[in-house]
Amino acid sequence: KRPFGIASVNKAEGTFKIGVKVVGKGTTEIAAFEENQEISVLGPLGNGFTIEEGKKYILVAGGTGVFPINFAHEVLTSKAIEHSVVEGFRCKEQIVLNDPSYILTTDNGDAGIHGNCCNGLDTIPEEKLKDSVVMCVGPLPMMKAVGNWAASHGLKCFVSMEQRMACGIGICLVCICKIKAEKEGQEFEHKRCCKDECGNL
Repeated sequence: KRPFGIASVNKAEGTFKIGVKVVGKGTTEIAAFEENQEISVLGPLGNGFTIEEGKKYILVAGGTGVFPINFAHEVLTSKAIEHSVVEGFRCKEQIVLNDPSYILTTDNGDAGIHGNCCNGLDTIPEEKLKDSVVMCVGPLPMMKAVGNWAASHGLKCFVSMEQRMACGIGICLVCICKIKAEKEGQEFEHKRCCKDECGNL
């Protein structure tokens, strides 16, 4: 099984979309699926983001993290909840699901702001930052950087971890992540991406 974040949902039609980046054998096979081909899907798995009324949100996506962040944007928009979206890519050729309202960054500067997601976050006005909650999906180094940025601004930050899973129900321990321990006297602990809320990276 390969983990994918939901990119979009159409409740009326009973359908959902995912985004697939071809990087190996598994994703190559998935990208070759034909229309109306039947496949096996297990889900939803893991812990989704919690959305609270009365809060403002800052959504941050790096790479394929743009897909689940697009879904979060859809949900927040449908609930008329104020939010900003920051997307980071290496170059303009990799840009997908970009909306004109998003803050766009590229590492090489050939589109949007020259820099990474944190450079994009720095452009958000101070009044929009107040009482906001950060939600982030992307490569681990990027999520750590965004978490540090959020902490420096006194904001809560939630990240979404994606790992290969064998069972998806908490038994196999394939999707274990090493995180900072919350208990005193313990530096690190291990949590399951499919079942546990992971705390601090």
